[in-house]
Amino acid sequence: TSGVRARWGIDFNPREAAYVEEAIALYTKAAYPSRRTFGVIYDTRLRGDTLAQQTAALLLRHGFKVHLFDEATATGPGVQWALSQVGDDLAGVINITPSHNPLPWYGIRYSIPAGAPAPTSVTDRIGQILNDLKVQHAVVEEASLDEAAIRARLDSAASAGLLRRVSPEDYRPVYAQYVQDILTAVFGPEILNQMREFYRTHGYANDDLYGS
Repeated sequence: TSGVRARWGIDFNPREAAYVEEAIALYTKAAYPSRRTFGVIYDTRLRGDTLAQQTAALLLRHGFKVHLFDEATATGPGVQWALSQVGDDLAGVINITPSHNPLPWYGIRYSIPAGAPAPTSVTDRIGQILNDLKVQHAVVEEASLDEAAIRARLDSAASAGLLRRVSPEDYRPVYAQYVQDILTAVFGPEILNQMREFYRTHGYANDDLYGS
């Protein structure tokens, strides 16, 4: 499932999340040393935004640049934005989400530089690094958990050009064009008018399934 899933307040909290973030950063620095930019996104669950900010601050401390989304979004648009805007410098995308799991669950997903969900070989290695950090009693810096310190680091990084805050106005047109290009390539340009006519006369519903 390309990452970690756990229950909030039972086996997951900001400190545990920081260990996972640290392991992903260490893995990526070793596996893709020339790639220095991350995308960070989150879903609609409570605390998603603060955990995303925590993730961004930790990545900045490791010397990465960060594209941080400023509202909840799905994995697809976030990854597509990062691929299209960052290109060969993309180290990956971290998504604060447990995907389809019920609301008490939280999680962190890692997408590799190609945009695909991290395969088992990658998550196994990240898990090994995480376990090593725990065995070595690696200390999570208190500053990495303090919300005021996190905000200060993000503001400083934004001023220095190391952090880009990504708004819906930034990524939605990019993703819409990406989907449109796929549809027209597969079905021909007439598919767009057919879809417009269909949705003009039919209602539809969207279920985000726990905000994933």
